[in-house]
Amino acid sequence: MLNEKESFAIAAFRSRSSVQRLEMQLRRLRIPCSIISTPRDVSLGCGLSVRFEINSLPIVMSELQKSGIPNLIGFYTVERQGYSTRVTPVRTNRFM
Repeated sequence: MLNEKESFAIAAFRSRSSVQRLEMQLRRLRIPCSIISTPRDVSLGCGLSVRFEINSLPIVMSELQKSGIPNLIGFYTVERQGYSTRVTPVRTNRFM
């Protein structure tokens, strides 16, 4: 439906191998996630990101820090409604 709204978070990386490593780590922890094309608004990196629920963001940040997976560009929230997409960076100093 055109007026349906969806919100989620992504972790964008500079390398596809980092995307795949995070996705595997999250699946091992049974955190629902998927690999998606990075929204155009981010426009950096390898073109792929890991998508997950916004409420999982603190856990994902913690797991990424523990794992040492490199090449993170950043975390973003994504809101889509109809043909409109809004991407907002999540401000954190821990990974930059």
